[in-house]
Amino acid sequence: MAEPVGPDNSRHIAEAAAEIAVSCGFMVVGWGAVTPPWRLQDEVGDRLAFVAMILRASACPVLALGVTRDGSPRHPLYVSRDTRPVLWPAPRPEPKQGIAA
Repeated sequence: MAEPVGPDNSRHIAEAAAEIAVSCGFMVVGWGAVTPPWRLQDEVGDRLAFVAMILRASACPVLALGVTRDGSPRHPLYVSRDTRPVLWPAPRPEPKQGIAA
């Protein structure tokens, strides 16, 4: 797959976060520990940093079902069903290769 993210993905994330922010709601994120092949690590890391930047810019409250060692929001498949969401402090690394749209 040449472009797994899709051309409108960032816009959809930003629009959803903005709508949630003005409606006094919250967003739950949970992609888990991401371990891409070594040749994609920078690209994937940049994309995750960019998504975190979109969420911070929206002022939308972001929750997670816990965090991994690297600060990523835990994936829902790997937490107990009685886990309660907590505020997710989005990591602040800036993309290394520029903005990943």
